[in-house]
Amino acid sequence: MNKLFSFKTLSAPSGPYLFKEQKSKFWGYAFAINDAGDLKELVIELRKKHPKARHFCYAWRIGTQPNQYQNKAFDDGEPNFSAGTPILGQINAFDLTQTAVIVVREFGGVKLGVGGLIQAYKETAQGVLTMAEIREIRLTQTYKAQISHGQFQSFMAWIQKNQIDTEQLVPLSLGYELMVHVPLSLVEDSTKTWGDKKDCFWEPIL
Repeated sequence: MNKLFSFKTLSAPSGPYLFKEQKSKFWGYAFAINDAGDLKELVIELRKKHPKARHFCYAWRIGTQPNQYQNKAFDDGEPNFSAGTPILGQINAFDLTQTAVIVVREFGGVKLGVGGLIQAYKETAQGVLTMAEIREIRLTQTYKAQISHGQFQSFMAWIQKNQIDTEQLVPLSLGYELMVHVPLSLVEDSTKTWGDKKDCFWEPIL
C-alpha cells in the first residue's frame, strides 16, 4: 500500500446541520479529533444541547496512513448498521481522517424504517461535512541540522522554496543549528541535498 504524504481533516468544528424527515430532526456535527477518547466529552456536550433527543449516533476515523487507520461506527439504539455505518461512509467519501461526525436524532413519532434511517443519517453526515472547512496537513519528518555559514544562504532558499517549517535556530561558531520539519515527499531529496555535504550535519529525530 502506497505511503501518504498528507492527510485531510477539519480546520474547525462544523455544524449544526439540520436534516428533517417525517417529523424527525437529525442534527449533524463534525469535529477534528486526536483519538477516540475525544468523543466522550463531545457527546456529553451535545446531550446538554439536545435534552429531548433519543439517539446520539456517531462514527470516527483516526490514523494518518491507510495501514494505520482505525474507525468505529456507533448506532446508539438505532437498528444495526442504520446510523453509524452511513455516517462513517461519508467520512470515507470525503477522504477524511482524525475526524468524527455525530448525528443527533430527535424522534418525530413516525418510524422511518431501516432504509429511511440509512438515508437520513447519510444525508445529515454529508451535509455537515459539505459545510465544513477542510484542510490538508503535510506529514513531516523532523531533522536536527547543522548548516555551515557557507551553505546557510542556499539552505534557507531551499527552505523557503519548499515552504518547510523550522524552529530553534541557534548560532554556532561554524554556522547554525536548527530543527527542520521536512515533508515526507521531500525526505529523500533533503537527505541527498544536505545529508551528503561534508560541512553539514543532518540527523533524523525519531
